[in-house]
Amino acid sequence: MAKKTSLVLNPVNFLQTFVTQSVKVAGQLGCPSCETHLGYIEYLGLAASSCFETAYRDEHELQGEIDHDQYSELIVNIKNQIGGNFSRASSEAGVVRVVNTRCPFGEAVKEAPELCRMTSSVFGGIAARNFGYAKVALN
Repeated sequence: MAKKTSLVLNPVNFLQTFVTQSVKVAGQLGCPSCETHLGYIEYLGLAASSCFETAYRDEHELQGEIDHDQYSELIVNIKNQIGGNFSRASSEAGVVRVVNTRCPFGEAVKEAPELCRMTSSVFGGIAARNFGYAKVALN
């Protein structure tokens, strides 16, 4: 008898599964409007960044540009809502640094390591809109 797997479906699990599979398909099929599937992944992250930023701004009633502290809180808030374990780390002026002890995508990231690149694009897009630049480094 085959073992049944149970999936607790909620909005976060649905989104994680959708994104994981989108990244996997992009890698297998390529993207006709992008030079590489990594370009597609970055495009997906940049497009999603405005949605995440808008939701955060609405929730916190923020108007205008956000400062570095608000940006740090935004990153930590979003990443923790999707299953990460992030916290803010001290850093030099003009730099936002967060640390993580659990991947938001869990074991699925092994199937699609590009998810890390996509989340960098999400937060890079938000930084670029608010600060006029973005350099997101994953360690």
